[in-house]
Amino acid sequence: MDLNFITTLIKHDVNHNVKQCFKSKKSYATRKEEVMAIKSKFPNKIPLIIERYHKERNLPALDKSKFLVPEDITMSQFLVIIRNRIKIKPNQALYLIINNRSMLSMSLTMAQAYENYGDEDGFLYITYASQEVFGYQDDMTEKTSNLEVEAIRHRFPNKVPLYVERYSREREVPALGRNKFLVPQELTMSQFLYIIRTKMKLRESQALYLLVNDKVLASHTGLRVNPYGKFHQG
Repeated sequence: MDLNFITTLIKHDVNHNVKQCFKSKKSYATRKEEVMAIKSKFPNKIPLIIERYHKERNLPALDKSKFLVPEDITMSQFLVIIRNRIKIKPNQALYLIINNRSMLSMSLTMAQAYENYGDEDGFLYITYASQEVFGYQDDMTEKTSNLEVEAIRHRFPNKVPLYVERYSREREVPALGRNKFLVPQELTMSQFLYIIRTKMKLRESQALYLLVNDKVLASHTGLRVNPYGKFHQG
């Protein structure tokens, strides 16, 4: 297996935030003791760490990373809190990412998220980012081999690797800056269409179609997908 390819995958683990990093500032034992003290004093609260994705450029940084939230607060409510705290525009995209999953149910309570995704040290770690996290740099070999797909699926079992390209005769819709994407399996075609439209900065009146094997799966009134999956703009 190509070591550079593996390194690329590790670099794009969005909860492996290299430049943050709360974990790098304190030892495991210190973090564990801190959580024990918090839980002893506030048994009905969830201790969490939220940090900006280290490659994020569109969203501002939080003024603090450590939060103590009620266990019955939902992901949707917490998202609103973070949006208000970093003071972003209503039309700016913001995703909360836990264990490399950015499309968790917004009805999930913090207690449920903590039970399912809490770290061994006792904190719940959350990364926030814009839709840019969905794409990864097209810096691998041009030919997508079965080994590459196998490696991606092994490291990110809940993600789907896609290869997106513009239809060869398309002239009105701009080309994407990258072709390879790693997206949550829960993402709908309509949601992915929105992401692509946003990346292309299309006008509301411009049509865009997502096609797989010449069949339109989503449209906005072009793009084709094969299993790595190829999209064409048509």
